[in-house]
Amino acid sequence: MGKFICIRGIGGVGKTTLATQLGYHLADHGLQVILVFGNGDLPPKEYLLTSDTQKKEDTSLGALLTHYELTSDELYTGVSMLNDNFGIVGYNMGECLSDFPAITPFGKKRFLQCISNMADIVIFDDFHEFFDYSVNIVNVLDASAKSASWLRRYGSKYDINVMKLPYTDSLSVDVYLPVVDVPERISILQNRRYSASIKKLADILLHTKK
Repeated sequence: MGKFICIRGIGGVGKTTLATQLGYHLADHGLQVILVFGNGDLPPKEYLLTSDTQKKEDTSLGALLTHYELTSDELYTGVSMLNDNFGIVGYNMGECLSDFPAITPFGKKRFLQCISNMADIVIFDDFHEFFDYSVNIVNVLDASAKSASWLRRYGSKYDINVMKLPYTDSLSVDVYLPVVDVPERISILQNRRYSASIKKLADILLHTKK
């Protein structure tokens, strides 16, 4: 059964970049990883796929979550592999959430059962539907008052807090992230300090049990 990790935080704080780099890092260490993008307004997976990884027919996350008899084989039709160990799934560009039926508890349970059979680690990028099912919650923060207010409202003492520098001493932080320039097409960031932070986060996640 796969281990579920949820990445969350305010908009524009760097959740998708962190989730992607974490996925690459874990996959490079031999784990099967699937990253699930919950954003249906601006699907992040479009910024990760290349001509080599783009499928001709890519089943949308919206269809997978509302498939009454979903199987692992059908779920795989929505997974685009970035390398041998790292796959992503999400909504397709041009869709909106209203194109699909509402997600039911049964649909969520079936989706989780199928995806956990396909991967050692499942990362949910800002997907509130699956917060309650995640072994680890990672809050991505910056030094803004908005981020601090968000953490006071939604954070838990069991969460892992990742802070983008510059930081504030008023928050409990587990990992610090340097501010880096992210290219338009997200790939493995060539930044040693960022990579070291991702490694530290991965070590915490792999040795934490809820």
